[in-house]
Amino acid sequence: MPFPACRFTHAAIELTPQVAAETETRRLPEGIAVRVHPSGYDIIGRPSPNKRHPETVVDAQFSMYYQVAVAWLYGMEVGWGAYDSDKMESRQVADLCDRVEVIVDESLGQEFEVRMTFSGLDGGVSRDEGMVYPLGEDERPFSRERVREKFRGLVRKIYDGARAESILNAVDKLTEESGSSTELIKLL
Repeated sequence: MPFPACRFTHAAIELTPQVAAETETRRLPEGIAVRVHPSGYDIIGRPSPNKRHPETVVDAQFSMYYQVAVAWLYGMEVGWGAYDSDKMESRQVADLCDRVEVIVDESLGQEFEVRMTFSGLDGGVSRDEGMVYPLGEDERPFSRERVREKFRGLVRKIYDGARAESILNAVDKLTEESGSSTELIKLL
């Protein structure tokens, strides 16, 4: 999976920073309506206090409100940094969470599909976006390089860049005749 968050949030995590990047003033939208499949609403969208303003990493992982706010402000490549205290305790993130509305949409045909409306953008404009299959689903698989990028991001705080590349090279060798798990295990 591309993001350290519930799969029901992945399409919104992809769409939100695209719209943010194309907004000239980069000011916060007045509102973001996220229409979700009924099967995901209770998991990521019911407006309980721990969904609207999560205080723990797990609550944030299962909060469409939080994921959309962080994606707008920091992009989709933030990774585990989404749960750093500067974001979890951010007034700006909390304010944007308050502008997000999650709505059940019975017309959505795929479980992880979303439709989003961003209102009050530049000049008061509204914009509609949708995504049926988020990155990482069978219909939109990760490229090999994307998997490598995700690994680098996950181990950044543990291994330096050279060590991470050595681990990736050892994994690549596992598929070759000369490959051995011994080399990989030594690197870990």
